[in-house]
Amino acid sequence: INAEYGGVMEKSHNKEEILEQFQTNTRIQSEQECRQILNKYHWNIEEALRHYESNSNNNVYFAANHSSLSGRVLSYIYSAGYYLLGRILPLGQAPSPVEVAHRLEDKLSQYGSGIAPSLYKGSYKDALAKSKSDFKFLLVYLHSELHKDTATFCREQFCTEPLVSFLRDNFIVWGGDVSTTEGWQANILFEASTYPFFAIVSNYSYNPEFRAIRPGIATLATIQGYSNITPGLLVKLREFLAQFETVLVAAKTEAEEQRINRDLLAMQNSAYEQTLLADMEKERKKREEEEKTKIEQERLEKAENEKLNWLETRTKEKEDKARNIVPEPAPGEKDVTQLRLVLTDGSRVQRKFRITDRIQDVMDFVDSKDPSLERLKLVTNIPKKEFSDMAMTLKAAQLFPQALLHAEEDLSLQ
Repeated sequence: INAEYGGVMEKSHNKEEILEQFQTNTRIQSEQECRQILNKYHWNIEEALRHYESNSNNNVYFAANHSSLSGRVLSYIYSAGYYLLGRILPLGQAPSPVEVAHRLEDKLSQYGSGIAPSLYKGSYKDALAKSKSDFKFLLVYLHSELHKDTATFCREQFCTEPLVSFLRDNFIVWGGDVSTTEGWQANILFEASTYPFFAIVSNYSYNPEFRAIRPGIATLATIQGYSNITPGLLVKLREFLAQFETVLVAAKTEAEEQRINRDLLAMQNSAYEQTLLADMEKERKKREEEEKTKIEQERLEKAENEKLNWLETRTKEKEDKARNIVPEPAPGEKDVTQLRLVLTDGSRVQRKFRITDRIQDVMDFVDSKDPSLERLKLVTNIPKKEFSDMAMTLKAAQLFPQALLHAEEDLSLQ
């Protein structure tokens, strides 16, 4: 295993070391260009890497255009050849990363009689994200169908049940066929010179002295060439995990601590918000009750004032009616009727009226005598009849030579 751990595992605050780490991750050869990018993001390497990766050429995650000189030459040759081939043959739409992964997995299954590693179905960038979320290392496999060792390696090691099971439990495996666009770009990125080729990529760097985890994509190890896989890929991967498993454990522990802190903060914020909402609700109810009390008080005061005004008005009306009642007929006068009047309190009064007097005249007399301040109406019980036409004469109302009338409160006028 060819691994340069020192620059990957230690996070330095020295600008020269940050520059070296940025160049290692982006493979930009120009030191001046790296400094310009880092200056733009105030030497925050995580921020610089994130923006660099999102803006890399053709929206491809690999920085193939900033590779080594040999890598760039190969990239140009490949791109030119692919372009010319596209001009000669109708290639159609390029297959998606998912389709490429399925095709490569099918090829590997043929070597292993149906047994093959489960490849991540997606792009290299998405595979990195998956390995980060699952707290696993990303194992990159570059496959060349034309290499003389490919068939032997796949049959004897890569497509065997022990290795397939081990990879399933411990790695996210992304495969790139170098005959495809993304596979060849991966080939340039990792500077593969022979096959089979493997790279172990981490989303974290770890400083064991300070037990610190820092985000940052780094290639921790590469394995290339069938002769370099002795005593076997499974053995080498186990050795790698034994040495670097602390990186994932530390990353997972830190992520769990961050999650706990986020949950705790969310709980505190929620409790604060609930307390605040409860206080606001209490204050709202208090204002609501005060407003209701105020409205009710105003209503009662208004009703009391209206009642007082009404009583004053009615009292004045009764006094006016008492002064303006038609005079009682003189003794011996003809066309006179004797009315017996039952007031609202049950008391009785008698009075004579001329038959030419109106119902209104009788009503005014009763109104001046009745203790009630409510509006009144005149009725007879036998037969039950109400006299509502105030202009009708007593003669027309057949209330002569005598009659019994009851005064009642007129509820229809309330």
